Amino acid sequence: MSEAVTDQITLWTYIFLKTVLKLVDLISVPLNAPFVPGTLLHWPFLLSAVLLTIIAYGGGRRALRFFREYFSLKVWWHPSARADYIYYLINGALFPIVFASLLATSSFVANSIAGWFSDAGMAAGEVAGTDVHWVVITAFSVAIFCAHDLGRFLGHWVQHKIQFLWEFHKIHHSAEVLTPFTSFRVHPVDLLLMSMTPGVLTGIVGGIAIVSTGGRIDVWEVLGMHAGIAAYHLVSNLRHTHVWLSYGPVLSKYLISPAQHQIHHSADEKHFHKNIGWAFAIWDRLFGTLYIPRAEEKIIFGLGDGTDSDYHGVVRMYFLPVVRAFVGLVANKN
Repeated sequence: MSEAVTDQITLWTYIFLKTVLKLVDLISVPLNAPFVPGTLLHWPFLLSAVLLTIIAYGGGRRALRFFREYFSLKVWWHPSARADYIYYLINGALFPIVFASLLATSSFVANSIAGWFSDAGMAAGEVAGTDVHWVVITAFSVAIFCAHDLGRFLGHWVQHKIQFLWEFHKIHHSAEVLTPFTSFRVHPVDLLLMSMTPGVLTGIVGGIAIVSTGGRIDVWEVLGMHAGIAAYHLVSNLRHTHVWLSYGPVLSKYLISPAQHQIHHSADEKHFHKNIGWAFAIWDRLFGTLYIPRAEEKIIFGLGDGTDSDYHGVVRMYFLPVVRAFVGLVANKN
C-alpha cells in the first residue's frame, strides 16, 4: 500500500472519529440535562414536579394510584412518547443553539436602542452595573420576565393563527400523551420563532435599561437562569403531564395553570387555540383565548383530525410540516 493511500486512510479515519466524538458531545447535552443548571429538566425542577403532584392528589393512595397509571407503558411507551424521546435527543442538542440566538437577538436590539439614544445625545452617564440599586434590578427583572412572557405569547399566537406556521406547530400538538419530554417536541421553525419574539421584546426592555442606567444591568438569577423563569419552572414541567393541577377560577384569570395548558393540547374542538399563554393569563384575556375550567375535565390529547399518527416518525416530524406548509401556500395562491 502506497504512502499516499495510507495518508488518505489516516485522514478519513481522523475525520470519522472527530465526527463521532462531536455527535457524542451533542447527544450528551440532553442526556446531562438533569445535572445542568439553567435547563428545564434540571433535577430541582423535576423534584418539585413530583412533590406538587403528591400535593395535588392529596398524597396517600390517590397519589400512588395516579403514579401507577401515569408511569405505565401505556403512557411512556406510547408511539407518540417514543417519538418524543428521539426528538428530544436531537432538539435537546439544538436548544442551546436556539437559546444563544435568543440572547443574540435580545443583545442586538438592546445595544441598537442604546446606540440610537447615544447618537442622539440622550444616553445617561456611565454607571457601573454594580452601583445599580437592588430595587432597580428587581424592577428590571420583572420587566424582562413580562416582556419574555408577552414575546412567547405573541410567537405562540401567530403559530395558531397563520396556517403556514400552524403546519410546523402541529408537531407539538400531535402528541397523544404528555410527558416533560413533550416540551421539546417542537419543530426547528417553531424554535426559531419562539426565540426571536421574546428576544426582540426583552431587547427593547434591555435597551431602555442600558440607556436609563448608563451601563449594563443584570437580572436576578437563581439556578443559572432568570429568577422568575426559575420560579416558573418549579411548576412548568407539569404542563406536559397528565397531572391535573388547576389554580382555581380566580387565579386562573391571571396565571396559566398546568391544567389550562393541558386543555390547550386537547383534541376537543371547544378547546382549540385556547390558553396560548406561557405564565400569565392576561394576554389570553386580552386576545379572547382564555379558557378556565370549572372542574377537572377528561382530556384526549392530539390534533383532533385523525392525523396524529402522521407525526410518530422523527423524519416525518422534521420534513412533513415543510411539505404541507408549502403545498398549502401554493394552494392558497391558486
